[in-house]
Amino acid sequence: MRNYEIMYILQPGLEEEAIVSFTDSLQAIITDRGGEITRFDRLGIHTLAYPIKHHQQGHYVLMQGAMNQEALAELERILKLSEDQLRYLIIRLEDADQS
Repeated sequence: MRNYEIMYILQPGLEEEAIVSFTDSLQAIITDRGGEITRFDRLGIHTLAYPIKHHQQGHYVLMQGAMNQEALAELERILKLSEDQLRYLIIRLEDADQS
């Protein structure tokens, strides 16, 4: 399994329940496929550098975890299809033993 960092921005008008439900579903995708969440931070609402889908602000969420290719593909598929997210970025982190 490889380590990844996932940052996504959700629409600012979402209810708290919708945010929790969305983040829980993404975490479940990783853990149900044998992965592990090592860090999860809801960074709150921040002003965007430029408007995205006519929004000036968004809920920022940061996750780090280890997952296999199957979980990564499903996570990216869900993020692409979601209407609640404005942007997302998935970055593969270097392994600690490769330094």
